[in-house]
Amino acid sequence: MNYYTARNYLKEAKEFYEHGDDYWATEYTKNALIYDNKYADAYLFKTTLFLKWNNYEACIAPIRSAIKYSDEPTEEMYFVYGKCLYKTGAKEEAFPHLLKVYESDPKKDSLGMFIGDIYANTKLDYASAARAYKMFFDNHRNSVDAALGVADAYYKLNKFKESTDFYNIVLRINDENPDALYGIAKCCFKDEGLFQEGCKNALMASKLGNTKADVLLATYCRDSSTAVTNSLP
Repeated sequence: MNYYTARNYLKEAKEFYEHGDDYWATEYTKNALIYDNKYADAYLFKTTLFLKWNNYEACIAPIRSAIKYSDEPTEEMYFVYGKCLYKTGAKEEAFPHLLKVYESDPKKDSLGMFIGDIYANTKLDYASAARAYKMFFDNHRNSVDAALGVADAYYKLNKFKESTDFYNIVLRINDENPDALYGIAKCCFKDEGLFQEGCKNALMASKLGNTKADVLLATYCRDSSTAVTNSLP
């Protein structure tokens, strides 16, 4: 191990990076780790390079090593580690690292979306999913994905009015969003008095390419398809 040589290599790697030369930045980072294979800052910088290229699978090992060899791992390190795992589909493994950051900084970057997705689709905890998505939406009022996340979670909780409210928020952002129209249709079919409205929304969703809406039309709207079609602008 050569402490000073490793640090000089990393210094030069960062200079190459600042000048847009990723190849030599990568090579000099490798040299830094050859001279000190427990150099946390070099592993962290290697992670930065992989993140620049959106190579999330490759960033897992270096950020794990950065955490392991750092005297005081930061929340940002845990966030990056969790994000890289999440992006490669290892959501269960990512969750505790993301949750660690979320509990102290729930407004950070896309963290609320990651947490909401894991709660909704992996842990099936829809109440927690709704809270995470809603907190993200409150700080990103034009996020269609966040509003859909809230709406879908409320639907799973049988809160159909609240679900419809958020699907309508999506339509205020994009009035031709097929997922929101499909979601409203599903909510309508939970109330016999709203079947006609449900068929109308399902038909619009279908015309916009939502194939799941075709199932709703076939199930609920066979007898009213002509009336619904005639009611559309």
